[in-house]
Amino acid sequence: MFPGTAQRVRAAAPLLENLRRLSLHGSGRRHLTVSRCHTAKVQPQRRPRERVDIPGLERVTYGDRMHFVPGLAKPANPHWERDYADPRFYRSPPAQHMPLSKDKPCYVFSQRTSALEGVRQALWLTKAQLISGLPPQLLSLAESPANQLPDQDERVQNAIKHARFWDTTEERPGKDKYSNTLLLNLLHLCATLQSSQPALGRRMMAEKYSLAATWKRGEDLFQVRGQNGLLQSCMDPLPVLAGKQEVEHTAEQPLETFYPVSPTIDLQKVQVYKEDVNCTGFRGENPYPHAHTLYFLEGADERCKLRPEQFRAKMLMFTFGNALARAHQLYGSQQVLERPVTVQAVGTNGRIFQFLVFQLNTTDLSGDSGVKNQVWLDEDVELYDFAKVRPLIKKKQVKVPAGLAGYKPETFNKFLSLYLHGAKAKKHVFLPSALKMSSRVSGDVEEEEEEEEEEEEEESLNKTEVTMSQIVMPCHSNPRQELSVGQLLKWMDSTACLSAERHAVCPCVTASVDDIHFEHTISVGQVVSIKAKVNRAFNSSMEVGIQVSCEDLFTDRHWRVCHAHATFVTQRTSTGKKVLLKPIVAQTQREQVEYSLAAERRRVRMLHDDIIKDLLSHGPIQQADNSAVGHAVPAEKTKVESVELVLPPHANHQVNTFGGQIMAWMMNVATIAASRLCQAHPTLRSIDMFTFRGPSHVGDRLLLKAIVNNAFKNSIEVGVRAEAYHEEGPNRHINSAFMTFEVLDQHMKPCTLPWIRPEALEGKRRFQEAIARKKIRLDRKYIVSRKQSEVPLSVPWDPRNQVYLSYNNVSALKMLAAKKKWRLSSEKDQVRLYTLEQKSSLSFRVEAEVDVPANRAFSLLAELSSRPSWDLLYQECELIHRVDDDDFLYRVITPSVHRSDITSSTTSANQGEGTLQDFILLASKRKPCGSGDPYVIALRSVSLPTHPPTAGFNRGEVLCAGFTILETKDNRSLISYYNQASPEVLPYISTDIAGLSSTFYHNFCSCSQYLARNRERLASEEQTDQSQATDTHHDEADSLSEALYSTQF
Repeated sequence: MFPGTAQRVRAAAPLLENLRRLSLHGSGRRHLTVSRCHTAKVQPQRRPRERVDIPGLERVTYGDRMHFVPGLAKPANPHWERDYADPRFYRSPPAQHMPLSKDKPCYVFSQRTSALEGVRQALWLTKAQLISGLPPQLLSLAESPANQLPDQDERVQNAIKHARFWDTTEERPGKDKYSNTLLLNLLHLCATLQSSQPALGRRMMAEKYSLAATWKRGEDLFQVRGQNGLLQSCMDPLPVLAGKQEVEHTAEQPLETFYPVSPTIDLQKVQVYKEDVNCTGFRGENPYPHAHTLYFLEGADERCKLRPEQFRAKMLMFTFGNALARAHQLYGSQQVLERPVTVQAVGTNGRIFQFLVFQLNTTDLSGDSGVKNQVWLDEDVELYDFAKVRPLIKKKQVKVPAGLAGYKPETFNKFLSLYLHGAKAKKHVFLPSALKMSSRVSGDVEEEEEEEEEEEEEESLNKTEVTMSQIVMPCHSNPRQELSVGQLLKWMDSTACLSAERHAVCPCVTASVDDIHFEHTISVGQVVSIKAKVNRAFNSSMEVGIQVSCEDLFTDRHWRVCHAHATFVTQRTSTGKKVLLKPIVAQTQREQVEYSLAAERRRVRMLHDDIIKDLLSHGPIQQADNSAVGHAVPAEKTKVESVELVLPPHANHQVNTFGGQIMAWMMNVATIAASRLCQAHPTLRSIDMFTFRGPSHVGDRLLLKAIVNNAFKNSIEVGVRAEAYHEEGPNRHINSAFMTFEVLDQHMKPCTLPWIRPEALEGKRRFQEAIARKKIRLDRKYIVSRKQSEVPLSVPWDPRNQVYLSYNNVSALKMLAAKKKWRLSSEKDQVRLYTLEQKSSLSFRVEAEVDVPANRAFSLLAELSSRPSWDLLYQECELIHRVDDDDFLYRVITPSVHRSDITSSTTSANQGEGTLQDFILLASKRKPCGSGDPYVIALRSVSLPTHPPTAGFNRGEVLCAGFTILETKDNRSLISYYNQASPEVLPYISTDIAGLSSTFYHNFCSCSQYLARNRERLASEEQTDQSQATDTHHDEADSLSEALYSTQF
């Protein structure tokens, strides 16, 4: 053994002895070894090297450079101690104290702006003229064989299959994934033409670039700001599409407005901004300064879902922003550009493409006069029909096979044309663009595409359904070579009558027809398909739904023209006995929804006349423009009278004048009256709800009178009255109708119409009633005719629109209750919690059966003021206004959503920390209209100018909520509570859905106990409560109505 080693072992002997003693206290035998570290030599610590600074020999560092350079020394930076100046502790000052704060606001259009009026609003903001379709000189680029790809169709289809089927590990890739993959695949295919088109190499793709453009429109300041889209920029600008003469011709074209909607609606209003900011997102030395094409993905931003119309508006605004920013850099303050700036855009959702070309002719956007910009838009162009992972099977038949189906090569040709635009430096011949109205409607195809994610429902044969198909002949057309609306009304009425008589098994007559809005026109040679079926049958009347669609035989395209609801009544028997109808048995989910909503539509029909009277008694009266009175057309000039003799061909099988024939005659005289005002061939857009007051027979003379009641900026209302008389006797009032006409120019856009000077007395009355009916049409358009998800939250409540808000409130709850895909989430003591997941919302339903009659439970639950006594989530519930016997306005206060002990007790809820929430709710209650119908209590948010948001409360929103109470056996009732969860409501139920708590069970137990305690005393106190409620809220209702009438919404 070496002497050094022996010495180290002897030195380690005390350590080994201590380890041996420790091992004796443990259980079992332990093996200890000596590590090498005990015998190794310990390295001495290094002393820090002293730094010597010699003048003239300073170390060269990379501190003055923007990046690390190998071989150079690290710069010595001074030590920085974090203090109050650290950016983490910085708080921005109030907006009014910021240096860029302005008194005049600026309206900003960003990448998440959802414009209410869509393309129409964007056209007004950009002072642009819309042209349907792409320019023909642009489409001709892809028609040349030299500009096409080898095996083009096969390669494009492989690109689609790669995006939809191959580039994923999931069973079905999401739309956001395959749309992005498809766009990149198509761009890669187009880039392979660079060998034959060298100019394609002078381009660059940019992502997440910033854009800012500023302009004035009228007295307001606007900006386009944000990061959005994939930009292809190039070294050379795009060629001009419209020549100088065509640009100058735009000065004569009027701009379309959307009065009374404000042009700044849905734009962000800011007070802190930079003026005259115009930035393309690149520095001045950028070698690719010209924007070529912007590419947009419809579902790229998950937090901002836009409808197709709003998506196209977003494309237009950002394309305009790029062109405007570039124009300011090139021409400065020049107004009419010496050489217009052209920018393109392509948008897609993975199947449907939107193509847009914007030509900026002027930067003078302050007024509506002068030269205007131009927009070519080709919308809703399909690349293929279906791309199914699994086949679509209905009734054991394969409707759509698996794989790619319905590929359309013309769509890729348009994509390729936009990509090749500007690649060849040849002189273009500026031809006038072919302008035509596109009647392409992709709604039906989109609905079928959306159904692939939902369970397919088997179609049941409806015995009352009747279908009529007619080809439009020249004898059916008007001077514009389009189907006459009078002829269409005759076909619609006869089809609906056949459906009603098939169900009633007896003669039926038309009683009334709801509003009809004609979305598209029908040309000669196209086929009209009319389907009618009975939605619901009451005692002796029934509602018939009518759907009108059109088919182009040459292109195999289908689109919807209009839909309507008609009411038919049965005729009495020869003995004078009334015929009672058998009820309709709804089979499919859609039939059940229509069956339920028919009762609400019937209620609106009964209140239609009262709504007009209320508007005339409280609404503001519009006066004629005094400056235009001298140029106004006298209403007497538009008077039309016509007499028609009712002959046997005009009668139906009941020897009565055919209702459709009367409507056709009324349409004829109304068209003449409108033509006298506008001196052109008008187009019928809508017919208001009308009622047949009495029958007409063969041999009667029908006196038809028509006159223009009022002329608005782009529409005319014509009133028509039909009277019947025999050889002797007084005139009988048969029917009155109000029709709205428009005059379209060569670009299929509404023209500005002349003013009307009403007659004295009766003429002024008709003038004012026309304004009231226009208000009703706007209410129906923005409240009733839209889906629940499209209606804006917290619609301003007004006594003049409360009927339609109530209808929307109840119909939304009925439609939610009719859904079929409810999934049981949890259950406790027969109290069940269901959830329904849809694309953009989550709904839940709590259901239980109680030992209380349905009518008693309905009366108790309808009193929302007593809900805090049993619902822990309701701290206060105040009755604001009693509208009528069925509708009420409440203010509800709920605890903070951040507390976790809501269910503990009412006291803890009152003492919790956090800001309280309040809701302004419209409560609408409905009793059953027939056997099998439930009691309904519907809730939704509204806004009141008398109750604005207050400090200390977070104003919440309720999309759709309420109770349905269905009577069961043994005098019991099944109570179901529904709620379409909004961000303010979801935290209250999220733990229940996840199974972490049972708040819903405790609430329903409290509700059941509340109903059991009050079921006996309700009958004795019912009459007393009603009289006291009427006296208490009478004065309050009058004061609130006066305040709301005087408020400008």
